[in-house]
Amino acid sequence: MKNNISFFLYQISDILFTSSTRAFGMLFSWWMIEVLNLDFQLGWFIFSSWFLQVLFLVFMSNLGDRFNKKSIVLCCIIPTSLLFIFASIIDKNLYIPLGIIYIFASISAILIQPIGTSILPEISNKNKLESAFKYRGIVNSVNIILGPAISGIVIHYLNIDGALIFISLMAISSIIGFYFIKNQQKEKPSHQHKSNIGSIKIITKNPTEASLVIVASFFNFTVVPLVTYITPLIIINEFKLSALQVGIAEATFGVGMMIGSTIIIKYMNKFFCKARGAFISALTIAVCIAGISTATSLIGLCSYMLISGIGLIIYNINTTSIRCLATPESHRNAMESKFLAICIVSIPLGMISATYMIENYDIRALLLIFSALMGLMSFLVLFSPKYVEISKMTESQLEGYYGKIYPEAYHPKNR
Repeated sequence: MKNNISFFLYQISDILFTSSTRAFGMLFSWWMIEVLNLDFQLGWFIFSSWFLQVLFLVFMSNLGDRFNKKSIVLCCIIPTSLLFIFASIIDKNLYIPLGIIYIFASISAILIQPIGTSILPEISNKNKLESAFKYRGIVNSVNIILGPAISGIVIHYLNIDGALIFISLMAISSIIGFYFIKNQQKEKPSHQHKSNIGSIKIITKNPTEASLVIVASFFNFTVVPLVTYITPLIIINEFKLSALQVGIAEATFGVGMMIGSTIIIKYMNKFFCKARGAFISALTIAVCIAGISTATSLIGLCSYMLISGIGLIIYNINTTSIRCLATPESHRNAMESKFLAICIVSIPLGMISATYMIENYDIRALLLIFSALMGLMSFLVLFSPKYVEISKMTESQLEGYYGKIYPEAYHPKNR
């Protein structure tokens, strides 16, 4: 019962903190585009944010396997909460300090993301791990919904100072929840862990995940600029709408994720194995990006965002649940961090590409190119070595399976 309480307490606290960082990010984007008219500078802030997130994930990936995960989470969210409070009292025309706070909050949010997955076996019942991963997918959906929705609503009804105070209270509330979590983890001495850079073999020596990380990287190259940069520009500059409509569009993406994680995935995985379900989901996202490029109204754009959200969450749940369970327990946090780090390397590249292409080319042509390339990349899911076979295994068969078939990825050779 304690584990169940800690599990749900973690998810609620994660929603509060992650939604607060997403809300701050959207608030900052709206302020830069709508008020300060600094679209180009915003692109550079977003690029810098993702670039630094990659560096922090690479160099700090094994902390969650060495030290108590709860302590790491608290070390991330406490200073971020204080910075949100600071943001509410400074001059909002000084966009550089706000941009720095945005970058710091983004780094904190990304550092606790792999912990949110790797901690599941420590705070949930061992015989209900599949359900735990589905609930985790719901949490990710809620985070996508709440951040933009909160930001859009508070921008519409409050001034920026009121919005920042509200965001600060959300982040502070998450500290209380995380503090009372009890997780069953023992700290491990540092000599049991190889260097952060060297442990990249946890991916490179695992052909299954090496293929999947390429697909995920390209998805991030296209989807993140689409949601965080391109969609707000279309809504504000082309549709001539406000931050409230931007919040609605991004929240619709999150609603799709919730529908996918609570309803559709159950039936999809009954008819298809997880690997084929992931492929169909990836192909669906590609089609929806093409649809967004042709959308002429907010309703049309939101419809494609909804379906994209469904595809994204099914892909994420089907691939993440297999990766986490199949990875030996002592390497799960390092695996999630390394996988995530490699995935998001493409995000700053996608952001900088989108920033310059939007300056010089048609935004809708860019989306069509993204769609075509993503459609081709989705076929790599089916060709990932042993992935279809592995995706048909039960939880008990899957537990630590990568350690058996790819021992060189997890166990150093004796010299």
